[in-house]
Amino acid sequence: MRDRYARIETVDGPATVGDICVIDFLGMIDGEAFDGGSGQNYSLELGSGSFIPGFEDQLIDAKAGDEVPVFVVFPEDYRPEDLAGKEAVFAVTVKEVKRKLLSDMDDEFAKDVSEFETLAELRADLAAKLDKEAKERSQADWESKVVENAAAGAEVALPEGMVSLRADHLMQEFSQRLRQQNLDLDKYLEITGGKLEDAENDMRQRAQDELKTELVLYAVAKAEGLAVSDGDLEEEYARLAGQTDQTVETIKKIYTGSKGMAKSIRENLLMSKTIKRLAELAVATESADAVAAVAAADAEATDLAATAELFEAAAEVADSAEAAAAAIAADLAAAAVPAEAEDLAPAAE
Repeated sequence: MRDRYARIETVDGPATVGDICVIDFLGMIDGEAFDGGSGQNYSLELGSGSFIPGFEDQLIDAKAGDEVPVFVVFPEDYRPEDLAGKEAVFAVTVKEVKRKLLSDMDDEFAKDVSEFETLAELRADLAAKLDKEAKERSQADWESKVVENAAAGAEVALPEGMVSLRADHLMQEFSQRLRQQNLDLDKYLEITGGKLEDAENDMRQRAQDELKTELVLYAVAKAEGLAVSDGDLEEEYARLAGQTDQTVETIKKIYTGSKGMAKSIRENLLMSKTIKRLAELAVATESADAVAAVAAADAEATDLAATAELFEAAAEVADSAEAAAAAIAADLAAAAVPAEAEDLAPAAE
């Protein structure tokens, strides 16, 4: 916490571990510059390990205005692969050295960074928040394991059109996140050394896993008689309002003003209820594995295979399989958002 609220000051002396060097750099391999090997006004914290091994160490004791040759060897497992294992030299210009000045941990610090009057109160509040976060993470991990086991215990043949549509949707979302980082899929694959075929296969597997899980959860919800009440919706509106600093009425207008969003929020709440119900069953049996049998029985009771066949039949009678799959997908819970691609720093990282 002291680090988060530290004051940053420019220093005239040599840089040391923990200091931030603002640098320009140009990397060369065999006398030739390479893609991703240059940058300007880059803030590099020495000792952070954000650049390749050996780079930061050679800037210790450098001062503003120094020009430092930095000699490194790219790791054997570095991506992109064409740089792996190669020797490089970086011409580095240190433009500024900044240092973090940490405040004393006392009552005055507590007053400056929080609503509390004493350091003891601040520490007690932080401890309570950390304990709450740890319990929530533990519960989330448990629920994830329960759902995974429940889905593994059921068998269902997914319609091809449904799987393809979901896989395409996941790939589109991933591509959109890359564009937000000024990248496209081809560039990302080049940097990571991946192949388009592997990426498509990964998305397809994710699509199958998501759809199977959703169908199992729907079957369990039906068998357990779970439903979303108006009270559940009001609580969710209030929660969303608190997260977004909007009024409850504004949130309600957003979700009730669109048929798709109104259905989506109900489906998401139903999935959440079902997951919690499965977790309760698992706790009662003291086993996440045992509850898989319950989920499989529920799925069988609701004829999950027949449900999938109905999806396939709907695609055949619609104007097109894609249109039918889109309608079906709208009725399913919202797809899990793919993890954002990690921020891609310059190749020197």
